[in-house]
Parts: sequence; C-alpha cells; structure tokens
Amino acid sequence: MANSWASTGSLTTDREFMGGQIPGSSSAAIAPGGFTTTSVTTNDIFNGSTWSNTGALNTARRQNASFGTSGAADTAGGIDTGSSSLQTSEKWNGTTWATGNNIQVNIAYAMSAAGTQSAGLIMGGFYNGVAATTSQLFDGTTWSTTGALPNALAQCAGLGTQSAGMNTGGINGSTRKTDVSTFNGTTWSTGTALTTARRLHAAWGVQSSAGVTAGENVGGNLTSTEEWDGSAWSAGGTYPVTGQGQGGGGTSSSSALSVGYYDGSSHGAAYIYSAPAAVTTGNMFLVL
Repeated sequence: MANSWASTGSLTTDREFMGGQIPGSSSAAIAPGGFTTTSVTTNDIFNGSTWSNTGALNTARRQNASFGTSGAADTAGGIDTGSSSLQTSEKWNGTTWATGNNIQVNIAYAMSAAGTQSAGLIMGGFYNGVAATTSQLFDGTTWSTTGALPNALAQCAGLGTQSAGMNTGGINGSTRKTDVSTFNGTTWSTGTALTTARRLHAAWGVQSSAGVTAGENVGGNLTSTEEWDGSAWSAGGTYPVTGQGQGGGGTSSSSALSVGYYDGSSHGAAYIYSAPAAVTTGNMFLVL
C-alpha cells in the first residue's frame, strides 16, 4: 500500500500561511505565526500526538521563513499585521522567542527555508512586489547573502540543510512553477521538476528523500502529494483536505507533518504522513 495521511489533531488557533515549512518533524514540531484575519504571534508546539499553545512570537508575522527544531528554531521576514514586509528575525530556545539580527534583504511573502538554528538558509520571496532570486545564510547570529536561485520565485517551499538544501515550486508573476533547485552550500543548480506546478504548498525532507503536498495551481487548490527518492518524483498519498497555505516538516519522503490551510477560511487541522505499518504474523510480515 502507498504512504498515506492521517489526522493528528489541530492547532489551538485556526490559521494558515506559516510558510511552506515549520520547524520540526512528525514527532515534534512548532508552528509559529501565520494568518487568521490578520498576522498573529501565536505559536503552537506538537509532541507527536497533541498540540498546545506555547511562547508567542514578539512580532506578528505570516508567510515567514522558519527552520530548525521544536526546541531550537529561527523565523525570519514575512508580513506584519498590515501589508508591510518584515526584515526582523527571532530565535526560539524551546520556551521563548528572542529578537535576532535582521536579514540582509527585506524579502517578504513566503520565502522558502531550510536548515538548523545555527546553520539556516532562506530563499526566494517577493522583493518590492517582484519574485526574487535572493538567498541568505544564517550562522546562528548573523545573516549573509549567498548564491542566487536559478529563477526568481516566491511562495515556494524549502527543505534540507544549509549545505544541501532544496527549493520547490512557487510563483513568478501569475505563473505557478514546477521548479526544483538544489543548493550545495555555495551555489544553486536546477533539479528535476515537480510533476505538478504549485505554490503555497508544504515541503519536507532532505535532498535524497523529500516530499511536497497540496498548495494551489491556476485550476484551484491541490490535494496531490509528490515523493522524491533522489532521482525522480512519484505520486504519493492524497492530502485529506483541499486547501493552500500549509506548513510542513519531516525527515524523509514517507515521514512528514503538515498543518494549517486556507479554503476561503482558516483551518488548523494537522496531518501526519507515514508508510503503511508492518505487522508480524508468525514468520511473515504483512504490510497494512
């Protein structure tokens, strides 16, 4: 049987547009910021089965770029409670957020992100209303610019690490993109394109084993999932709801968490993606 999605509760506050990735995995994660009827400071933590409210951001932000783990994360940029882009960043220590140094370029609207709190990567987004190629590195204290994306993109979703990152999908003008790019710590290269163009989707994993799901295309919101095995994209399990603006986290193509979405109103539903369970019967293994 194929990998599939299953419900795992809901955020304490319905919201969407937390960026295409959230810090953590299917066993432990946080969901900072997002949008209800405005940008919010809300931050929820996941323990593998339930969500609870935890330390709030200092600045309300949506479509922010977040990376790290549930105990040590960073979030940067995004849009404030009006429509102004943010250049600030914040660091999470597992309990509270502290104001960090500003990112180098004031990028907004769903930059993509990857990496850890001490070695982060953000890329793409809108700069002065136009999709950007900008990428920036974080060393735990300061931000610096690095190699540009092959194509300008916003509302994309990232995954991987600072030295082995990946950027997926997005939008340029009104065109939804299948673009995939890989990063080696210095420069970006064009990768194997997604099967379906999408923006405002969730992404997770590493360069050799990754996934994307949901989001939006010209024809409407998507429920398709795509899995990457290091050489090709293939169809995965259908996402349970039709919407856009999810945040995703996970360690491989078959292990992920996706949360929040928009279908005309905000929702906080969360879902775990996993492989079929193996059951031992005598000397035989059955996959359910």
